[in-house]
Amino acid sequence: MSESHLPDDVARWPRDPYRLLDVAPSIDKTNLKRAYLRLVRLYKPEQSPGEFQRIREAYETILHHIDNRSINIQEVLFDARSSGRKFPSRTEQTADRGHTLANLIGTDEIATAYDRLICDFEFDSGRTNVCLKLYWLLVANPGLDSERHAIDWLYRGLAASSGESSAAMMIVRRAVELNPSLAFRETANTLIDPSLPPAFLLEFTKVRWGAARILNRWREIEFDLDALRVGAFDALEADWPFLLSIAARNLLWGDERRVAAARSFISEIELWGYLTQYDRVLDELEMRLIQADAHRTLDPSNPLMAALIRLLPKVADVEPEQVKRIAMPLIKTLAENLNTTLASLDNLAQKHRQAFAALATIVDAMRPSPESDLIHLGEYPVRALIDGTKNWSAYQKRRLDVLQFCTQEALDPAEFGKIASNVNKFSHELIKKVGVKIAEDYPLQYAYRIWATARAATV
Repeated sequence: MSESHLPDDVARWPRDPYRLLDVAPSIDKTNLKRAYLRLVRLYKPEQSPGEFQRIREAYETILHHIDNRSINIQEVLFDARSSGRKFPSRTEQTADRGHTLANLIGTDEIATAYDRLICDFEFDSGRTNVCLKLYWLLVANPGLDSERHAIDWLYRGLAASSGESSAAMMIVRRAVELNPSLAFRETANTLIDPSLPPAFLLEFTKVRWGAARILNRWREIEFDLDALRVGAFDALEADWPFLLSIAARNLLWGDERRVAAARSFISEIELWGYLTQYDRVLDELEMRLIQADAHRTLDPSNPLMAALIRLLPKVADVEPEQVKRIAMPLIKTLAENLNTTLASLDNLAQKHRQAFAALATIVDAMRPSPESDLIHLGEYPVRALIDGTKNWSAYQKRRLDVLQFCTQEALDPAEFGKIASNVNKFSHELIKKVGVKIAEDYPLQYAYRIWATARAATV
């Protein structure tokens, strides 16, 4: 790793994505990709999954910044022109495409625009579009304001507008997904206010408490609920049980004390049982409770189970695309040695069925669409693979051959089993029985699907 500018200890890596990738805030997409690929060659996902994930997150964060860097830039410059400073005209900017936010960063014009917009916000804090402009200016050039993080402007805008800026909330959600610690900025704390609209509080606490789950900051959830409980029945009314359900859904992944708190919240929701709208919430919480209980029974000395201990709380209640980003390093690692992975999946399916089901759900969420045209197998390859399988021991040996064959042919074992058990196609009764067994062999199927998912990500 001598070619890398990063420390050997990943815990000492900078949290700033620009410092992590060693690029300037004015970087363009081409040079950003070069910097990213340079590091990926040093920290390959199959060898350094944790390091690769940090690098990928930094790359996606900066890419998101670049994509949004030019939003409202003309309006920003127009607002700042009132200061009397000379700015390039729209004609000049069109003629010289160098006059973009990217290369104005750090100039007096941008600093003046930023200061002017701050004055506008202080004069009329209800203008949430001003906060969006301040956010993007500070994202592009963090050096403009050493006392604030860019997301602070979004939080201030949401507080001033009573949470009515959907654009600001959308950016907050994405930023917190990439960096969960941003959910606990001092400015974010002001949004834990029972006087804010219930719909906003439900949306914001889902984001904030999800970040608390990922960072194991359980007390933040408890403190927030205490603050909201003061005005809960007056301001939140019938939305209070939904708020409790969000808290419980996250606390269930914590230690025994947090699980006990979650159970108490579930009991509190049950007191509202006369309203049928909460039945679905309680059913969902019951399922989450079963999954979380299974999670706590996993053996951390087993590599796959240890990986699931870390993974399952992170992927609970996140979008499928986010699941893919979080879980892909593990999927690629499992795909490297399918024989070992199959043995681990067997163990998981026999002793920890809920954890196996959770892993299966993750794989299915990431899995590419299966091929629509199924392979047409003749009787000979099927016989060669599974003929003579008279007992479980013999089947255990044959199923590895089936798995290897399926990866070579890109054929899901479930489909292989259906073909082999086809009554009209094969006359050999034993092959039919083994085909049924393969079609119901879920560890075998998910070993293949893990391989297929990892393969699709590298193609």
